[in-house]
Amino acid sequence: MDTRKVGKEDFISKLPNDVVAHILSYLNTKEAVQTAVLSRRWRYLWTYIHSLNFNDFHIREMEGRNQVFMDFVDRVLGLRGSRNIQTFTLGFYDFRRQNDLLRVNAWINYALCCNVKELDLFLLLEYEERIPVRLPENFSSCESLVALKLRTDFVFTIPSTITCFPSLKVLRVDAKHPDCEFLSTLFCRCPVLEDLFIYVNDLGQDGDDQVEHTFTISIPTLKRLKIDICRRFENFSDQKFIIQTPNLVYLTIQDDSMAYFVIDEIPSLLEAKVSIGHSTFFYKDQVSQQEAHRLLMGILKGIRNAKFLNLSASTTAALSYAVDDDLPTFLFMLRLEMGIDHFFGWKSLPHFLRNSPILEFLVLERVTFDEAGGELDVEDNFGWIPPMPQPYCLLQHLKEIKMRYLWALEDEAEVVKYLLENGKVLEKMSFMFDEDSSEEELNADMIEEFPRGSEKCVIEFD
Repeated sequence: MDTRKVGKEDFISKLPNDVVAHILSYLNTKEAVQTAVLSRRWRYLWTYIHSLNFNDFHIREMEGRNQVFMDFVDRVLGLRGSRNIQTFTLGFYDFRRQNDLLRVNAWINYALCCNVKELDLFLLLEYEERIPVRLPENFSSCESLVALKLRTDFVFTIPSTITCFPSLKVLRVDAKHPDCEFLSTLFCRCPVLEDLFIYVNDLGQDGDDQVEHTFTISIPTLKRLKIDICRRFENFSDQKFIIQTPNLVYLTIQDDSMAYFVIDEIPSLLEAKVSIGHSTFFYKDQVSQQEAHRLLMGILKGIRNAKFLNLSASTTAALSYAVDDDLPTFLFMLRLEMGIDHFFGWKSLPHFLRNSPILEFLVLERVTFDEAGGELDVEDNFGWIPPMPQPYCLLQHLKEIKMRYLWALEDEAEVVKYLLENGKVLEKMSFMFDEDSSEEELNADMIEEFPRGSEKCVIEFD
């Protein structure tokens, strides 16, 4: 067989049109269009692509880029006709509302008429611009749309008499100056929505005035919810999220702002990840102990049915600052992951051990806050206090413990000694020390000598 001839064969050109179009759909739309120069057969092959991705970021330095970009989009849509669209992505960084909105809405209408299934919209607005972009009147009635990303402040008409987005299962909303009433209405009007991601940036920043926002997320069909609130150290804990999602399976809350959450009980919850606050160094200036307790218990009581729980170091630090005997009981929790910070230490761990009766797997990860920039007073450095009486999970259920990034300090030695000695059914305990740890107060040899409550317990070091 002559391998030289095989190497020169054009296998791609022999493929059917629909297969070639599928391959071209993985390219940027501009690159796909450029294949038209390859041969006469390729001239219009790109018009069969089912995914369109328009983004002007790569021509941001070009003179007249705004007009060049819009003319290109118009030309592509005009040539490809009315073929169905799987994915339509628009990233318009040089968007000028007054001049460009009519054409942008015409593109969106085109995608809707082509039965688009996945739509991703981003229009860059001026930083101080607070008026949301209004989308076409018929936008919410699209029956084909399955996934929608709105990565700018948008609004559109939500009719009161018909169902909104009857096929929509995945929704992402990025909000800088959110219209909470509009969004709350949108959330509850999507009849089959399963996956919701809300990203809020600079919520409530209205000069020196504090702006109140209330999000109501009432979605019976929702299975996965992620809320990410990104803001620097300012406190605006009067902001509220009301969550009514009885069939939720996965919940993630990432909140630098210490907002207030009211979460109705979620019987079906499998996994919850919570990261609240930014750095323990700022807690005394952010919120009072009573306020921290109110904010955190609103979340914990709502997620008490979770089987797997992940708490960041900032969350456990805030809990250490506010925790008391009001911590809910986690009757179904099997796995707990906790970050342990430098300032507030281990104070909340005994509470979780007592209140997690069937816990089987525990992960403790030591974390330092480099951005804190200083030390708190000794009286604020909450240490380890062994829980009394012995937690039921240690006696009957806890099988594996992982401790990561240990600093080899005295407080860690006390925790390790307690868990090893009181873990009566413990099968495995593994350790990983931070690369900068001194190992003066705790090391592998010392751990091997600690008494073990379980004869089956194996100790490992990473």
